[in-house]
Amino acid sequence: MSDNVLCKDCVHGFTKWRDLPGAWFDKTYFLYCKKAYVESKIESNPVTGDQLVPAHYQKAHAYRLKSYDNIKERCGPDGKYWSPKRKKDLFILMKRA
Repeated sequence: MSDNVLCKDCVHGFTKWRDLPGAWFDKTYFLYCKKAYVESKIESNPVTGDQLVPAHYQKAHAYRLKSYDNIKERCGPDGKYWSPKRKKDLFILMKRA
């Protein structure tokens, strides 16, 4: 068995209700991560003025990219913050520890 863990088996991974029909066919682009929460902020634009960017969750595949591995909050390709969603995956967590 490989040491690679999947976001779909993680307790932090979820799918939004509005994305559910697309997620039935392919979860790659419709799975979000609860650890990848981005606070709301105000962006200043000299042309259109200040705009409020609402708080949101990032997609799970973007949170696990290798190019973002140097940022400490990121999960990275090895799944640093991975936790099992089901009891049967508890042994995978114990093997990784």
